[in-house]
Amino acid sequence: MMFKSSFGSLEYELRGPTDAPILVFTHGLGMDRASFRPQADYFSKHYQVLLWDLPYRNGAFEERRFSFEMLSEVLIELLDHLSARQVFHIGHAHGGFFGQYFAIRHPERVRGLVEIGSLPLVRLTPLRAWFLKLRTYALGLLPEKVYFRRHAREKALNSAARIYLYKQGLTLGKGRLLELEREALDAILKRPEGQVSVPTLVLCGSQDRASIKRHAEIWDAVQPFAEQQVVEGGSHLCMLDNPGDCNEKIETFLKDHIQAA
Repeated sequence: MMFKSSFGSLEYELRGPTDAPILVFTHGLGMDRASFRPQADYFSKHYQVLLWDLPYRNGAFEERRFSFEMLSEVLIELLDHLSARQVFHIGHAHGGFFGQYFAIRHPERVRGLVEIGSLPLVRLTPLRAWFLKLRTYALGLLPEKVYFRRHAREKALNSAARIYLYKQGLTLGKGRLLELEREALDAILKRPEGQVSVPTLVLCGSQDRASIKRHAEIWDAVQPFAEQQVVEGGSHLCMLDNPGDCNEKIETFLKDHIQAA
């Protein structure tokens, strides 16, 4: 379905029982809502599942810089359109960064967070952001197909997940993806004051990059509500590498906190 926000149009899907809790899934950069297809198929039996495409692919948004503030306003408009008062937000990588931002800015709209392969929003320093930006320029020297084959091998173990990521990258383009990564780093540096105050589950693939796992281990120090779980046999795209284990851990978290409410 299409939704026309104040900033432009975007595509979304809403599935599941109309009286059930709402789960909002936000994908990472270089992907689309299909990255959460196994979760949508599983959870839509008992929950309302909202999948949306981050609007940087849409022509109406191409001239706008990646901004958590803009995405927050777009999501608020979409939720209001759907008469959704409170949601659980599940985000992967930069989608997880956005979830933290959204929960800080709009705590009244968020019941809980699930962070998949994402770092604590408050941990990124300007020096680290500069280093990561420099890395994007270095990677930009690689031929496009070589870059996306390397990218897919680093992020996923499952062959279908690698093919998906490779095709998504070619559709978006190497230049646009690296530009978005630099803009997203600027967005992370402009994080709002405050702290996430809702229950948070942090999921990390057992085969994910060491830096992701190392940061996941310090979530407890940064976010007192966070609990960490490891998705066995998963890399950065653990929700595609091992959807069964990923779904089971998310479902346990949801049930615990829906019952607690």
